[in-house]
Amino acid sequence: MLTKNEYGAAFARNAEESKIISDFFDLYKNSPLPRGEILDNLGLFCRRQSLSRIITMNKLYEMVVNTHGVIMEFGVRWGQNLALFQSFRGMYEPFNYNRKIIGFDTCRR
Repeated sequence: MLTKNEYGAAFARNAEESKIISDFFDLYKNSPLPRGEILDNLGLFCRRQSLSRIITMNKLYEMVVNTHGVIMEFGVRWGQNLALFQSFRGMYEPFNYNRKIIGFDTCRR
């Protein structure tokens, strides 16, 4: 089934995938975890594709730790990778005040 998101972008999803995603979101909404602990327990709600992306971004960051310069991302959408890079900088280079993380995107709303 071809579906469009709120921005008009089309993506393919079959009925089974749609049901799984709907059930997953219901589990998230009805979680017994206190609201302040949900992000600390991200692994409970993270799909394998999202976790793979986070691991990939970590590997990319590890590749540049010993290189001087800035990190730039073009097409940041919501800025998730920028937030990850910011966290990785704090983990791997807590005292490197010269490493800038720069993001750019066009906004069409």
